[in-house]
Amino acid sequence: MDNNKKEVDFEKYCKMCKDRNTVEINDPCNDCLDYPYNVNSQKPVNYKEDK
Repeated sequence: MDNNKKEVDFEKYCKMCKDRNTVEINDPCNDCLDYPYNVNSQKPVNYKEDK
């Protein structure tokens, strides 16, 4: 069986995410941190690029 899981690169993506400054009580980062590995991607699960 092929293992396509990749470790999420939080250091790279979190600083570019639009949710990086969200108030802690509504923090979507907790959901991302629950998944340290993704299939075929190093991006966090809820990553949304800040434009």
